[in-house]
Amino acid sequence: MDENNQLGVQQPVVTTPPVPQQYATAAVPPPQKSKTWLWVTLGIVGGLLLLLGALFVIAYPSLQARAVATAYMDAVKTNDETELKRLSGDGASAFTTSVSEKLKDATYDISTAKPNDKGYVVNFDVKGSSSIRTTTVVILKGKVDTFLVNAQGASKTENTELSTPAPTSSCLTASDLKSNGITYIEDESLGEKTFFGDLFFNADSTNYRSDSIAAQELGKAANLYKNTSDKDYGFSVQGSVYQAASTSGGVQLAKERSQKVKDQLVSLGVSADKVTVLEPTNGAYDAEAARNITLFLTVPSTCKSDTSAM
Repeated sequence: MDENNQLGVQQPVVTTPPVPQQYATAAVPPPQKSKTWLWVTLGIVGGLLLLLGALFVIAYPSLQARAVATAYMDAVKTNDETELKRLSGDGASAFTTSVSEKLKDATYDISTAKPNDKGYVVNFDVKGSSSIRTTTVVILKGKVDTFLVNAQGASKTENTELSTPAPTSSCLTASDLKSNGITYIEDESLGEKTFFGDLFFNADSTNYRSDSIAAQELGKAANLYKNTSDKDYGFSVQGSVYQAASTSGGVQLAKERSQKVKDQLVSLGVSADKVTVLEPTNGAYDAEAARNITLFLTVPSTCKSDTSAM
């Protein structure tokens, strides 16, 4: 026995704490995501697509009409036969050719585009043209049905042919002449036979005494017509015969000279129906005067009373 036990001292009992029992934990499934947001998102996207589709369907005819009308105006300005035919079914005409000349230095923008009972009426404001202020292009089934000048507000088409009405006409005034460099004619002078200029010929010939002077006079008349062809007037051409030697040959020569002047005016762009050849006068008192052809402005008598007010 050891000494402690001999003394009767009891030894403490050491105990080992129990090891806690390990338990396996069960796997927790991930939370289920709600599908409500997906259906809401799809609904919103679908609604937006439907709205955009509806807006496109509503806007497309107007957009198409604007595009066709603008393309047609461009084709008229350039007198593009192929494009005119593609857009309207008809090619260039005397009317569109005349409008082309007046739009040469002009610009134009759409002012309104409105549906009518058959198609769309597209109106243009024109700037930079002396005689055209507005044009109207009526679109029917994607094609140009009607083309109007200075007649804004057309609301209905009556047929499927290209309409080509003449430009609005008004009386020629002295202010029109002055804006084209012709300053020697006043309103009170305008009438059915107003002197415009003379063209001089060589003796017994249909050749001009001076080609450059003749070209200047003819160019002056052609330029006036180019810028004022919507006005109500024309030109008269008249020769004269030497009184002291009036013969049938002299009369015929005067007529041939007059016809030459008319033909050259027409070649410069003046409408043939706006130039009248008059019978020669038989009153020239010298041979020199008998060699000239006089060009007159012809303003209708119905305009005479209105010119001072215009």
